[in-house]
Amino acid sequence: MISLVILVTYAFLGDWRATLVLCAVFVPTAFLPGITGQLYLQFAVTISVAVTLSSLIALTLSPALCGLLLRPSHKPRGPLRWFFNVLDWSRDGYARSVASLGRRAFIAVLIIAASMAGTVWLFAKVPTGFMITI
Repeated sequence: MISLVILVTYAFLGDWRATLVLCAVFVPTAFLPGITGQLYLQFAVTISVAVTLSSLIALTLSPALCGLLLRPSHKPRGPLRWFFNVLDWSRDGYARSVASLGRRAFIAVLIIAASMAGTVWLFAKVPTGFMITI
């Protein structure tokens, strides 16, 4: 029984360790003085809140959803049936598009090359200075 408690505690804290480390890195940047602090303040708050909420959802809602999705199969009723229909439709559409691109590998390579060329073009066009010049 004690080993189960230790295992559960370790698993719970193990998921929170990454969150605590990221918050320990980003929260102090919110307190930097000067213009640097002003620039990093929103960044630090956004990252810290996003990571904390992500961990909270991963520890609470994801296991509940997995328990719901992995139950023995029976026809759901109500809004859950609509959810599963949309989920099946999107999963099947994704599988069809991946299979289609797998059969036409040349087109997939062209799409990747066009994306890379667009990235290089945008990198050359977008100004990179700290202060905007008009």
